[in-house]
Amino acid sequence: MTKHYKIIHGKQINKRQFDWEERRVKGEIVDTVFGIRKEETGWRITHIPTGYLLVGTYFTTREDAIQFARVTRRMFGDLLETDDIAVLKRIKNNEPEYRQFYDLKERMNNVTGTFSFEQAVNL
Repeated sequence: MTKHYKIIHGKQINKRQFDWEERRVKGEIVDTVFGIRKEETGWRITHIPTGYLLVGTYFTTREDAIQFARVTRRMFGDLLETDDIAVLKRIKNNEPEYRQFYDLKERMNNVTGTFSFEQAVNL
């Protein structure tokens, strides 16, 4: 289902500073908390409540992006139903579910390229 949702896009100013811009994009909603959209390099997944990317990774196909979004949703459930950006940026109270989510994001954000679902989960 095609829908418009907001994204927060950061343009890097220098090593530690970004210029954040909010804009609306056209994409598909997956499991209520994620949106996927096609970009030039591949498919991206956005966390709908905050507008931030779930991971910086590009996926090769629409199906790969949907599958990753659904697996993430099943793994982390209600944790993602918040508009608190802290869920995507840092660990809260060192709770195990936050730690696992943070570790997954860090692994995927430390690589560049476009990946299939199978490649992404094995990073």
